[in-house]
Amino acid sequence: MKKLLLISLLLSSIASYSQEEISPYLLNEIKVSPSYFLQGIESISYERIVGEDGSIGLELMYDFSKEHTALYKSNILAYYRLFFSNRINTTGLFVEWSVNRYNVIENEEEISQGYAGLVIAIGGKFVNKNKWVADIFLGFSRTLDKQYEAKRRIGLSVGRRF
Repeated sequence: MKKLLLISLLLSSIASYSQEEISPYLLNEIKVSPSYFLQGIESISYERIVGEDGSIGLELMYDFSKEHTALYKSNILAYYRLFFSNRINTTGLFVEWSVNRYNVIENEEEISQGYAGLVIAIGGKFVNKNKWVADIFLGFSRTLDKQYEAKRRIGLSVGRRF
């Protein structure tokens, strides 16, 4: 009986210790961008922390306005962020590399042929103790079509870490 009690106590302590080692912080974020919303663009993004100093993400944008004053009609952006400041919970200063695929409006018609671009940006991420997240970033995109047009990437996104 003592051996059974000792073994069960040992296994429960190992199991509880291993559960703490799996994730010392939350790994997922869902965000919306009020800065794009003010321009008439709906934007939602998902970000996954992949290590102590990095994260990957996917952002989807669509322009629902009738005036189409935005840079893009639709945009899909995949990114990687490398953090320099607080590597424990991936907050602070970051550099972002990303690729995007987007459609534009020309002469009041959506061009079905999509364009691709490469983006580099810098920014900051802030997380409070209630798991709310805010990102602010500034960067530039370079299209990979014949014109090699430069576009800006600037914004503020707010969301929740879970």
